[in-house]
Amino acid sequence: MEAIQIAMSELRYRSKASEEQHTLNLKVWMNACQQFPIWAIQKAADWWSKGARDGDELGHFLGDVRLAIGHSVLSRQRHLQLLNQ
Repeated sequence: MEAIQIAMSELRYRSKASEEQHTLNLKVWMNACQQFPIWAIQKAADWWSKGARDGDELGHFLGDVRLAIGHSVLSRQRHLQLLNQ
């Protein structure tokens, strides 16, 4: 999950959290992003690393991941998986 590490490294510079807290936050973020496609995570991390997005919470990042995915992509993907079973 290199993309999440990139986004988290941006937060590391803005945050006053300890190294242990930063590592724990990274694990939490990785678990929260497991359900999303890697390309969407990479796109959101790219926005953060370029400074195009701002925020310091997991919710902000997940919102950007959902924005990167676009409208109804995940639901269409689930429907296709059900059709293939």
